[in-house]
Amino acid sequence: MIPVLLRSGHRSGGSAVRDLANASRLWREADGPVVPATPLYGIPPRGAGTGEVESLFSHLLTLSYEQRLSPRQVVSHVLPGVEEKLGVLATCPSHKVGWAWDRHAGKEMVGMHESAARWVRVMEAATGLTGLRFSTLLPLELLTTGNLITSEERVCLDCLAADKASGEKPYGRLLWRLRPVTCCPLHRKRLLAPVCGRTGRAAAADYGRVKLSGVCASCGSIGHRCSKQEPGDAGPDEVWRAEQCLRVLAALPSIERSGPAPVRTAVRALCSGRGAVSSLAFRAGAPKSVLTQWLKNEEWRLSFEQLLDICAVEEVDLAELLQGRVVASPGAAGLAPSRVRRRRDPVDHEAIRSALALAVTEERSVTDVARALRVDLATLAKHRDLYVPVREATARRNAAAEEARHLAAIQKVETMASHLAERGKRLTHRNALREGANRFAPSSVESVVLSVMRTALGGRKANGPAVAARLGPRYLQRISEAAGRLRPEIGEAQIPLPLQAD
Repeated sequence: MIPVLLRSGHRSGGSAVRDLANASRLWREADGPVVPATPLYGIPPRGAGTGEVESLFSHLLTLSYEQRLSPRQVVSHVLPGVEEKLGVLATCPSHKVGWAWDRHAGKEMVGMHESAARWVRVMEAATGLTGLRFSTLLPLELLTTGNLITSEERVCLDCLAADKASGEKPYGRLLWRLRPVTCCPLHRKRLLAPVCGRTGRAAAADYGRVKLSGVCASCGSIGHRCSKQEPGDAGPDEVWRAEQCLRVLAALPSIERSGPAPVRTAVRALCSGRGAVSSLAFRAGAPKSVLTQWLKNEEWRLSFEQLLDICAVEEVDLAELLQGRVVASPGAAGLAPSRVRRRRDPVDHEAIRSALALAVTEERSVTDVARALRVDLATLAKHRDLYVPVREATARRNAAAEEARHLAAIQKVETMASHLAERGKRLTHRNALREGANRFAPSSVESVVLSVMRTALGGRKANGPAVAARLGPRYLQRISEAAGRLRPEIGEAQIPLPLQAD
């Protein structure tokens, strides 16, 4: 029988698991259908099935808090064992499910890529729940693309206050992590990245405070009441976009079941009624070629924000469009697309030829010319008679500068070695680091020259030949000549080793 551990306030017989030892004992002794039950068993995410569903990252923090475990204990001692029993361990231990779990506020846990899929599988096995993928954007994986998740948590202070007023602990909504969402569609206030506003008290260490969504990590204020920021009122376009995303999250199960084909059918219907693909692309700020290829190729995916712009200019509901239905959304009347098509100014080829002609005498590269004229290198390459000489002149300057740098490094090492020989010290990297004005960093070109020079002087422990292969015969010859000048000063009978480049 699986021991179901309920959260605080709804415990069934006995006290809840409060420490990792008891949790691990119950986990080991339990029998489950996939893996033995863990301390996280049986607590569902809040707002499931609605647009205010709890994100998977916030859900993990909630589970840890309810069982009086730190999130670090859960990801270090509970989830790795679940992952191992599932047989989905990565080839590299550093890529286990608990690795960098809180980086960018758990960004990789709530997205729509392989990392989120691994988290969902392990968390579902650990909790005995199904449908945790709807606390992420995984249901949209085959329909759309784009960098949809923010790298920081954002909150609506009014929503957190409502959670507290209802007697519940605050939680982080998946909606707040969507990049296109800038405001709360319920309170029509802009989202804020929470910053503690309390002063005059020492902040706790990073792992000293309770880590829970909606709770300040610095002072522990529930609902971020410590914040001094005032959320501004959102505009109609921001509210409409947030409402569309809210409806999409509520309809994720239906959208996933529909698949990617119906949305193309719906967009084709929009094109036929409004002047074909070119007209729709122009109104929605999309490149015609991208929209055309997306309609033709089933494996292509259109960005989420581009779909949102199409719905804005066509005044249709995004959640319905993703299911293949064209349903009016009156709140979108008069909205403009957020994505602006890149503007291409006419190219002045006479100015390009003049700039390329001057670049040789002014010692400028083709990159400098392209940056100054705001064109790409392919445009400059059309004037090949001028483009090639500029490239060749730049290559000669770079080669001369590289040679001067190597010669200066050889001279510096030779001077340093001469000073060491005068004081009767060996030619080693440790002594070189203490050589006053002639010292150099271990990662510098001088350090490479020193290794090769030690080999040329007969130091058989020096790691010279492997490094020497990258220098070339000209520099090896110059280093050998410098070593020949140094040998009488060193005064030791050494057998010079031949240096050869590959």
